[in-house]
Amino acid sequence: MYPHPSIFYPGPSPPGMHYSYMQQQSPPSPVPLYTPTVNHTFVPILTMSPRACPENNQLDIEKIELGVDMRTTVMVKNIPNKMTDKELLEFINNVCPRRIDFLYLRMDFKNGCNVGYAFVNFIDVRDLLVFAKAKLNEKWNMYSSEKILQMSYANYQGKEALVEKFKNSCIMDEREEWRPKIFYSDPGPNQGLPEEFPKPTHIRRKERSSFNRGALFVPGISINQRSCLTTNSALQQVQPQHQGTERRFRRMHDGSKSHADAGSSR
Repeated sequence: MYPHPSIFYPGPSPPGMHYSYMQQQSPPSPVPLYTPTVNHTFVPILTMSPRACPENNQLDIEKIELGVDMRTTVMVKNIPNKMTDKELLEFINNVCPRRIDFLYLRMDFKNGCNVGYAFVNFIDVRDLLVFAKAKLNEKWNMYSSEKILQMSYANYQGKEALVEKFKNSCIMDEREEWRPKIFYSDPGPNQGLPEEFPKPTHIRRKERSSFNRGALFVPGISINQRSCLTTNSALQQVQPQHQGTERRFRRMHDGSKSHADAGSSR
């Protein structure tokens, strides 16, 4: 017969893992008999997110050439901050003309400059290979920038997944040049030309997106960091309101104190 399940008996644990021990609060109830398994040691199930393994997102040209990695969506990093989405599109087209079907250059809405990275989906993995061989680890040579172009794989892969992510986002209410762009993917005369972005299908999701609006999380960020960034973003939006209320109370207090001092002086 095994002990009551409310009592935790840990076995050997992997290094770095910590456990909290549950204490028995009440007399144990009868536990039904069952056939014991061979291994009685408690082994926790480790769920590993791609965000916790940034090495999974590293772009390896050799793996692409061998056909081991067939992903097509990348995050282009270290982009000069003055570059616009049109200039980035032209930069890519100079290497792979009309061979991408998604582009989103993340912008800082306060100063109108990009924040240094963009998400790009290539129509075919061979197009990504051509671009990576030509530009990876090379200087941009624009705006007197010394930045080196870097790339890594995005967590969302493929045009459909990217469209599904952004079509219900509040980003689609921003300026046209700040929104994600899509282009025709199918072979033909329109391939690589601008395509209309689908309309939102979940209004409430879009409203939540506006409320929780913050940084666009890059591959490698943890869930805790994401929560922290979202909280900080919300606090930044609420803080001015609290500051205004605090100033009003301070003025009222100072005014009342001045009036009381004037009365006592008489």
